[in-house]
Amino acid sequence: MKLETATSREVADYLEECSGIVLPTGSLEQHGPIGLIGTDALCVTTISERAATESTMLIAPTLCYTQLNST
Repeated sequence: MKLETATSREVADYLEECSGIVLPTGSLEQHGPIGLIGTDALCVTTISERAATESTMLIAPTLCYTQLNST
């Protein structure tokens, strides 16, 4: 179950049977002139969502981070 697409009631019910909560984290950074800035965050989000289909984990929204002034 994805936290951001659920109601508070759905989350409360789900947490009674939930095997854990996953907080995906991924960086926002350059990946060359044609690479997506969110590649790392997109990858971890996709992996988390697929893992959740085979378990009872609750998936929190992806936490993105970056380094200021990175080149």
